[in-house]
Amino acid sequence: MGRPRRFKDNDILDRALQVFWAAGFEATTIEDLEDATDLRRASLYGAFGDKESLFRACLARYGRHIARPWLDDLAGRQGPKGV
Repeated sequence: MGRPRRFKDNDILDRALQVFWAAGFEATTIEDLEDATDLRRASLYGAFGDKESLFRACLARYGRHIARPWLDDLAGRQGPKGV
């Protein structure tokens, strides 16, 4: 059994998303993600899998917490004409 996590997944996803957003997926290195999250690669891989899985988790969080509320609000205004 491993040690309990001392970090919150959402905090890590928010930090990683900023790195991916600034540099893009291809240019972002695991070292960039380590620096941004204050986690070592073993912790990142243990929590999220590989870089692509972390990226997908970031996108899912972005969709749920940023894009979806905005799109729901837009839909409630009768589309573009209601804006």
